Amino acid sequence: VDPVEVIMKYGADPLRWYFITTSPPWLPTKFDTDGIAETSRKFFDTLRNTYNFFALYAEIDGYKPQPLPSKLDNIMDRWLVSRLQTLIGQYRDWMEDYQMTRAARAIQSFVIDELSNWYVRRNRRRFWTSGMDEDKNTAYSVLWNALVEICKLTAPLIPITSDYFWRALTEPIRDEVGESVHFQQIPDAKPELIAPELEEQMSLAIKIVELGRSVRNSARINIRQPLSEIFAILDTETELIPEIHDVILEELNVKSLEFASDSQ
Repeated sequence: VDPVEVIMKYGADPLRWYFITTSPPWLPTKFDTDGIAETSRKFFDTLRNTYNFFALYAEIDGYKPQPLPSKLDNIMDRWLVSRLQTLIGQYRDWMEDYQMTRAARAIQSFVIDELSNWYVRRNRRRFWTSGMDEDKNTAYSVLWNALVEICKLTAPLIPITSDYFWRALTEPIRDEVGESVHFQQIPDAKPELIAPELEEQMSLAIKIVELGRSVRNSARINIRQPLSEIFAILDTETELIPEIHDVILEELNVKSLEFASDSQ
């Protein structure tokens, strides 16, 4: 394989990310060019689309980056902030232990499954509303902060991509933050922002939604068709936070959710 041809076709950063997420550097890797294309499509396209979504509406509303509010009323905001801080803590532990593959895979999962497919998708209406109220401003701040922190975490692994997005995100405050993400410190986790129970319940909600949609597809029942009730089979008793309970109902378009201990 000619490395120059691969880099010219896919880029240096997708190649780096492919290697680091496929296996630890000290293990032999069976090189697969198609794997780079998939890496570029899944991770890099998702990161780019998430940034483009933010940039489009932030420009329309004239949003200027600012610190996170001290109080977050929206449960999706609290969850994403908590998940990000948990990821930062795990990242630092893994990188200090030279477990770069675990760290990169965790970032990839966060960006694709949680930031893009869950937070942004669930909160699009907040960005679409006219005007600039406090709730919309908070949504911008939470998303901006998440993207900036991801750039810092990925900087050692995909230096070109991380610096490009970091500079674009911080352009309005260039004099305050400096010229490059590579002059920034890797962030420390903030334990006071981590809510383990909220993360656990939201993780359960995401799983229930995924399985519920799968059941709908298997039964060929379109998500637009409302259903009266859905049953979730769990090993242990669970009492969901009301806001998370409502998220599941909305995502699956059902009127009631019941938990059961077995399928009988």
